[in-house]
Amino acid sequence: MTVEPFTAPRVPEVYAAPAVEWHDGTAHHRLGFGREVAVHLASADQPLARRGDLAVAGAGDPTGRRLLVLAGMPLSDAYGHAHGALGLLVGRRVDAEGWQYTMLAGPDPGPLPVPTLDTATHAAVRPGGWFAANTPVRRRDAAAANVHARWRTAGPGRPDLPLTAHYDGVGDHPGLRQPGAAGNGSGVAVVLESARVLAGAGALPDGAGLSVALLDGEEAGALGSACHAARLRRAGAAPLVVNVDGAGHLDRAAAVEAGGPVHGLLAALDQAGRRTGLPLAAGPVASDNRRYAAAGLAAVGVGAGMAGYHSPADTADRVETATLTAVARLVVATGWLAGAADTTVPRQALPRLAARRPRRAGPRRRPPDPRRHQGPRRATARRAAHRRALTASPPRPGAGRGRRTGRRDRLCAPGTGWEVGVAQAAAGIVAELCRRIAAGELRPGETVPSTRGVARELDLPVSAAARALAMMRQGGLVEDAGGAGPVITEQAPGIASGWRPPARRRRSSPAGAEFLALAVRTAIESADADGLAVTSVRRIAVELDTDFATVRKHVGDRAQLEVLMADAIFAGHEPPAPSGDWRAQLEALCRAQLLMYRRHPWLAEAVSFRKPLLSPHVAEHTEWAVRALAGAGAAPDTARRVAVTTASFVRGHAMRLAQEQRHDELQHEEPPHEEPQHGKPRHGEPAADVERGTALFEFGLERLLDGFARLVP
Repeated sequence: MTVEPFTAPRVPEVYAAPAVEWHDGTAHHRLGFGREVAVHLASADQPLARRGDLAVAGAGDPTGRRLLVLAGMPLSDAYGHAHGALGLLVGRRVDAEGWQYTMLAGPDPGPLPVPTLDTATHAAVRPGGWFAANTPVRRRDAAAANVHARWRTAGPGRPDLPLTAHYDGVGDHPGLRQPGAAGNGSGVAVVLESARVLAGAGALPDGAGLSVALLDGEEAGALGSACHAARLRRAGAAPLVVNVDGAGHLDRAAAVEAGGPVHGLLAALDQAGRRTGLPLAAGPVASDNRRYAAAGLAAVGVGAGMAGYHSPADTADRVETATLTAVARLVVATGWLAGAADTTVPRQALPRLAARRPRRAGPRRRPPDPRRHQGPRRATARRAAHRRALTASPPRPGAGRGRRTGRRDRLCAPGTGWEVGVAQAAAGIVAELCRRIAAGELRPGETVPSTRGVARELDLPVSAAARALAMMRQGGLVEDAGGAGPVITEQAPGIASGWRPPARRRRSSPAGAEFLALAVRTAIESADADGLAVTSVRRIAVELDTDFATVRKHVGDRAQLEVLMADAIFAGHEPPAPSGDWRAQLEALCRAQLLMYRRHPWLAEAVSFRKPLLSPHVAEHTEWAVRALAGAGAAPDTARRVAVTTASFVRGHAMRLAQEQRHDELQHEEPPHEEPQHGKPRHGEPAADVERGTALFEFGLERLLDGFARLVP
């Protein structure tokens, strides 16, 4: 056995139970720690309780008040409204046992204290009373260590099977014992028992390797597995990693997530599930397996979490013995099958990997011969290919995803090879999401997976996923929640089990102005959810369930659509009221524009100051600034140049923030969100980065206006 020490930096620690009181104007309430109130990871350390009046973020003067962050408002936007505030109050769901979920991995602390309230209390707290709280939370470096043990060394060319599980927990809060039975004492028990069985005589084929790695620092960001994966890569090893995170309660199926060159290991796991009778379902297992996969190693994560995860309800007596036994039998069977299999994967089993080989130098195809007239011949070839596509027998299973076969709007269903329409594929997506809603996997208020996420998970085109979400929005299963994207409605669980897609119908003759507004609004929602790059005229046609030509007739091409989207957003944000002070007016205008860009990160790319006539409402902002400067005595040319330069500064700053946000999202395994899936937390937006970006913006704006002050009398 060997021990691998490392340091877990800046681990959050709640070092005292917060004292929280709330007065609603008539009655006094003391909130219980762990259930009604907890401390957000982005909270600043505030050891002493401070009292302040209640207000809503974005409404009224925040100075000296506690601001309620309403549902759907990102924390970054709330910071933009919090200058001079005492702190923020954020709502948060509780689990089935009534506890708030504890996390260690997430955003860095910001400049304000941020208590989190359960959703019922957060809904009851309203302006008119006062709120007093402290947030005793600090960050410190912690000593951590991985524990390794090897039973058998792999022979040349033979599989090596490390069984891994993290043994760290989220720790105890003052007065709140958090045993960590499901996270992850049960996983450690499964790994140790599976290794004991596989290490026995004849349990593994000759030459197969077996080891165990008990990992530390998983709750703080999978730090232990990152260290171990890096060591394996430096040694040139190619193991088949099986990671177990949670074996407390089996709800119909165990969740499985695979990554890296995992085809052989995944086949062994699937066969093991069939042999042991344990159902498996693809799902997010945000655990150590992702660190191994990110290092290019084959890794699967298996999870069977239970209610009360990361809370005082996570006790050993609630762990089901049947679940422990079932997951252990699955790991043992997987180890035996993977150890007996050949580690060489056939080339035909890896079509996507084979497609990534480096391109050879030189032109990809022979340049056309100018002496030959190719037009009629190419047209004849296209017609012949079209006839073959219509008359040929169905392609072999797995022949491709979204492959065109000559008919418009057709695709190959994955795993069958038979053609189905986009409408049928969308109906299948809706049926799957309805099943998850009815089963409680998607609860009211939770964000629906993005269009690209649904398409990637179910291996279907984005157009089918977009149409599915449009059908669910029309049927009342999802609704839009601002920049957060579509969320599950409150009535969805009651209608999901018996819900059927509405009959598909085309719009016969949509009204011009009304349809244009609907198309632009749909495009804005699409860009907010999935980015500007995937927002197109064809996608809008799919979401509106109409034909491409109709949408193109109203909105024009993609460039014109982007102009209409930007103009619509600026139309909804009129410039502030004139105050007579040109500098104060420009500051207010710039801050309002920055807030627009933060709410719509793609907007800065779509705005153009070179073609103001195409965006009248964008030009209105510029003209408003010109009038403010001209009223102060600036020359017309000077006023226009100052206005355009100031607007360009705000746009450039917003584009830089959007690029950094995209970069941070690519660095994380999970999209920004607080709620766990299968018991694991997601990363949040770094509040300190938001505050630093705001400070840089204010500094640059002040210096810019200081320079312009010399040009204005």
